[in-house]
Amino acid sequence: MDESGAEFARNMALAYKIQEKFLESTNLEKALGSLSEEEKGILGMLQIGLANFTKPKHREIAKQWVKCNYHYWNNVVLKGLEEGKKVVYFFFTHSPEIYYALDLIPICVEFQSVAAALTWMNGGEQGIDRIEAEGFPSHLCSTQKVTMGYLILGKVPKPDIIVKPVGACDASNMAYQWIAERTDAKFIPIDVPYSMDSRSFEYYAKEFKKMAEKLEKVTGQKLDKEKLTQVVECSNEAYEYFLEVLELRKAVPCPDPSFSHIAAAGIMLISIGRPEGISFFKVCRDLAKRNVDKGIGVIPEGMEEIRTLWTNVPILFDFSFYGWLEEELGAVHLFDALDWFFTQPIDTSSTDSIIRGLAERSFNWPMHRQGLGYADTWIDDFVWLAKEYKADCAIFGGHMACKHSWALNKLLSDALKKEAGIPTLRFDMDIADKRFTSIADIKAKVTDFIKNVRESKRRSHK
Repeated sequence: MDESGAEFARNMALAYKIQEKFLESTNLEKALGSLSEEEKGILGMLQIGLANFTKPKHREIAKQWVKCNYHYWNNVVLKGLEEGKKVVYFFFTHSPEIYYALDLIPICVEFQSVAAALTWMNGGEQGIDRIEAEGFPSHLCSTQKVTMGYLILGKVPKPDIIVKPVGACDASNMAYQWIAERTDAKFIPIDVPYSMDSRSFEYYAKEFKKMAEKLEKVTGQKLDKEKLTQVVECSNEAYEYFLEVLELRKAVPCPDPSFSHIAAAGIMLISIGRPEGISFFKVCRDLAKRNVDKGIGVIPEGMEEIRTLWTNVPILFDFSFYGWLEEELGAVHLFDALDWFFTQPIDTSSTDSIIRGLAERSFNWPMHRQGLGYADTWIDDFVWLAKEYKADCAIFGGHMACKHSWALNKLLSDALKKEAGIPTLRFDMDIADKRFTSIADIKAKVTDFIKNVRESKRRSHK
């Protein structure tokens, strides 16, 4: 067993190096011939659906996605482990700028799990099965279970520090405590208020600042204003491009491929605050703007576009699903509960203003924002999105572990029907475990639903 826990990161780096070679080459035989023996050993383990990246409409963005991931797994994680840097595990409802500024190795537990699910033919099933064998309930979240199982198996590095905003999901709070006890990591919780009002934010901002102070104490480092500013200015530049993309996405037909919407949420957790994150969002912006200027979309020519709003989580165990949605059904994904970020760039005039800005960004993070206290926020946000982005329908792919979202899905679908005039498809699934609901079953449900939505739309236009 690799005591450093570098096995997973090493395999991920190889996986993205392989994808990079296929994206850079126009000759399949030549790309195969360029693979090293080690890469050839990994090739057969990859999901076939990743070949979807080579389609012309995906290629530019896919190249940047692959570069971001290769840089992260190879240069941030592997090289960081070799250099003896401390590892910080963090929850997905905040971004890693502060960790990069402290020269830590930031690993989002949920991203690490999802990375396995969307890359490998068997996803993260080995990790899920291993932690469940320890007695961890099967109905809890796969985005933590993969990493937890991999920790037992020694495939991923043990954290030295764990940072966890404690809102949104009670089960995840216990999962992170388990990780802390298993690894003897220093556990730094960020207390989260119940509401979304200004008083609640002021409380959260203070708690976030306490987290930063505890990080300094645990690491023995002071946050360097110059380095923190550099990281956050990189983050701001990326956000400016992303906010342009969100504005361009209002166009009909939708100008940017659904895959890029899903990928954006991942980039926010590994590359925001780094130059490669800027490159990713600039390419997304450039493609969307070019398509808007040409008046073209991403579905096949001659098909009537159906604009879908995913009111819970996306499907993350099969990255090719959204390409299938566009090509076969003429439907696009607009947003889901994990990938809409409307926060503005952060004031970098002082360390305090930066910490406050990062706290505000986290406070309004997708799922964190909707998962606090009242159902109204989730409902109001998605009714607004449906109207603003001209959604034709909603799809609630209910992650089996997100009990809070299942509790409100009827309220949400009723509001979308009443206030935005759109129907909702509801089905259960597991965001990162294909065994819970198969992709074939999901496609069958979505196919029938989109067919009905299109027929209804045509009747209403007569």
